[in-house]
Amino acid sequence: MNKQSLLEESAAFFFKVLLPPIIGVSVKVAVIMQRDRLTPLRIILAYIIGIGVAWLCSPVIFKVVSSDYAPMILATVAITGDKIAEYLIYKFNVDGFLAAVVDTIINSIRKKQ
Repeated sequence: MNKQSLLEESAAFFFKVLLPPIIGVSVKVAVIMQRDRLTPLRIILAYIIGIGVAWLCSPVIFKVVSSDYAPMILATVAITGDKIAEYLIYKFNVDGFLAAVVDTIINSIRKKQ
């Protein structure tokens, strides 16, 4: 595989698979910021989970759905996956646990300095 085809494949992957979920999650985060206070951890988790779910579902989506509608479906899957994960995170208080872990790591780094 030469560098040009690798670059073309990488660009196609970004624009077809990653960009629609990024835009979808960005819209979701912007809407939620209008009514709720979001922490940086919640925003990072929204992007990681949304893009991850869309990436995992992308092979099936591209096989089942026309390529014209695949970006819209990927964005919808990203938003839906993030909403489901958000429900589970707050149902089981994972957000509090992750915040405590991050605080512990930061405090241990500060003590070593």
